[in-house]
Amino acid sequence: MYAAQQKGHIRLRLDIFLLLCISAAIVLPIYFNGIPNGNDLPQHYQFALTYKAAVADGSIYPGWSADSNSGYGDVGIRFYPPFSYYCLVAAEAVTGNWYDASVLMFGLWFFIGGSGVYLWARESFSPNASLLAAACYIVAPYHVNQIFNAFTYAEFAAASILPFCFLFVTRICRHGRKIDILLLGLSYALLVLTHLPMTVIGSICLLAYSIASLRIDRIRTIFRLGASVGLGLLASSFYWVRMATELAFVNHSTDTFRSAAYDFHSNFLAAFLYVSPRDYDERSLWFSDLMLLVTLCLFLPGISFVLYRWRRAELEPLKASIITICVAIFFATPLSLPIWEHFVSLQQIQFPWRWLAAISLMSCFLAAGTWKIIADAFKSNKRPVAILAAGLLIACCVFTATQIIKPAVYTSRQEFTGRIDSLAHAKSYDCWWPVWAQESALEQNEKVLADGRNVHIDEWANLTRTFNIEAGTGQTARIATFYYPNWKAEVNGSPTEIERGADGTINIPIPQKEANIRLFFVEPNLVLVSRSLSLLTWLGLFLGIYASLRRDRKVLSFKTETAWAR
Repeated sequence: MYAAQQKGHIRLRLDIFLLLCISAAIVLPIYFNGIPNGNDLPQHYQFALTYKAAVADGSIYPGWSADSNSGYGDVGIRFYPPFSYYCLVAAEAVTGNWYDASVLMFGLWFFIGGSGVYLWARESFSPNASLLAAACYIVAPYHVNQIFNAFTYAEFAAASILPFCFLFVTRICRHGRKIDILLLGLSYALLVLTHLPMTVIGSICLLAYSIASLRIDRIRTIFRLGASVGLGLLASSFYWVRMATELAFVNHSTDTFRSAAYDFHSNFLAAFLYVSPRDYDERSLWFSDLMLLVTLCLFLPGISFVLYRWRRAELEPLKASIITICVAIFFATPLSLPIWEHFVSLQQIQFPWRWLAAISLMSCFLAAGTWKIIADAFKSNKRPVAILAAGLLIACCVFTATQIIKPAVYTSRQEFTGRIDSLAHAKSYDCWWPVWAQESALEQNEKVLADGRNVHIDEWANLTRTFNIEAGTGQTARIATFYYPNWKAEVNGSPTEIERGADGTINIPIPQKEANIRLFFVEPNLVLVSRSLSLLTWLGLFLGIYASLRRDRKVLSFKTETAWAR
């Protein structure tokens, strides 16, 4: 027994090392060729620069992006989840530059996602099958495309966290241990704090998977799963409470960013009969469909063979994942259009093809489930099926290498470094501007205009600005900062209501006598309360996990009943 356990531990370390090597190999083209370019790249690094500046100032979790738009600021960080950017900032602190930090984080996210799939698959399948699933996920076309072509960095990071949610849902449904409840809460909190569309997609898939995985003691299991989600929401409330209560203040919530290219109607998978040929080509929906087809080929031969044999023992561990991938495909295609029409939370995903992340995850898990069947088929008269399955798996890897990694547009180290240096004060995407902000405001460079009165600036920090205006006839001071309700002002020590200018900037009424003005940014009480709740929840999660590990060091062990070498 002890020898078998030792072999299992050795095998685990070897598999994790192999996943690390595969992850390193897939980011080598980035290290040597440059950071892949994409439409969202400036946005992600502007956010990262804001978090770096906040950490340096000691504010940790910023409420305002002060440097963006030549100092006029924007509110994107109040609405976009922060976790992936903290990771990028930490990597930059370790490496000393954004280029190496990016390569390091990309490789780590590939590795984390692969490890999550491996551990999840080990709950049901052999080490060989689990290793196959993990490797497939690392090289899955859509997962690789998230970085190499689209550069949807936060979505890519969330897709690496999602497997751990499925892992702990599986464990709760089978064992119901407290440690798994806490770990699911932690994983779900990190998912919420990484990417909102992936949170919506992941939540729907987790719900389908959970329902299909319920066994005995269903009521208690549902309660445990609900408790985990509740913990995750409490832990992440410092972010989503602020976001939800202020959503109407940002351009991203307006109809402009739910129409035209952002309209979900024209971004479904398998939409060649639904959209015009022109849209199908211009939006590259054909490429999304091609990625879908290649991804499904990871498991279709094997699952077809399983369904043909219809053996209950072989189908049982696959039932929940088959149901979940069907749900994901349903929501990714026009079949689900009536549901999209009536649920705003779905519409805010904007692009139904984002469900490819969940489809990729489930496809890799199903590939693990059919591994042994395909391996056995090589030794029987079903060998052609096995050869087809192996060929399609190789074709998937070739597709990723030749159609995603090779054609990517890379930015060299020198060009990338120069671009990052210019991003801090650059114009940000207007989707993250307050709804009343006007681009014309940026034409004025003066920090304070007071109708010809002389201004002396004492301090101009990110969240606090103090300045003195000499006596004169002007009655309004225009501040080179976009208006937001959280900005407050004091004139000569007395609170003063700030006004919103026609161009969306801050205007402060001033007396004709000399005026000492202090402008400062204040978080609402509800946001401060949510921060306290989050802090207490995180402390509870970590203390609970630590206590569970102290009681039993085996609570994190995976299934070992299957033969280690199989």
